Amino acid sequence: MIDDPGGVFTKSPGQVEPGERSSGNLNEMQFLPAPINMRGRSLLLGLIVLASFLGACTPDQNEAFIQGSWFYNDQHIQEQIGESFEETIWSFDRGTYETYSCCFVKFQQYGRYDIIESDGDKLVLELFNIDGKFNSERVQIAIRIDREADTLKIVRGGPFTRMAP
Repeated sequence: MIDDPGGVFTKSPGQVEPGERSSGNLNEMQFLPAPINMRGRSLLLGLIVLASFLGACTPDQNEAFIQGSWFYNDQHIQEQIGESFEETIWSFDRGTYETYSCCFVKFQQYGRYDIIESDGDKLVLELFNIDGKFNSERVQIAIRIDREADTLKIVRGGPFTRMAP
């Protein structure tokens, strides 16, 4: 028994101390509310983890801005007069991307992306699970966002204009 000089923690009628036997008479036993059991603790912990996860899943403003398809037409590649023109399309859709380029160098590539950095008007994506021509291991690309003009500069190309949301 706990040393309880003020009588705060007194033994309830029918309460059994360790090593003591109960008479088994339910009338002598008093059922007190139990502290949160393991199942309750697990449920509470699960709710906390879920709330944290959902809070972390709020879309980044820069990522939300780039969603959709973007087009760029370079009439004179890298300002080299006489070179063929280059059309490039990038599409972003909640963690996946696709890019297509035609005419000077023709290629198509698609895969997934993770956000590495998002600060101000700069977004750095890491591309992975890359398929298509020029596929490779993980690669990072930098994107500059101009919200006023509704354009992107992707890697060194652009400005890309929005084709579809």
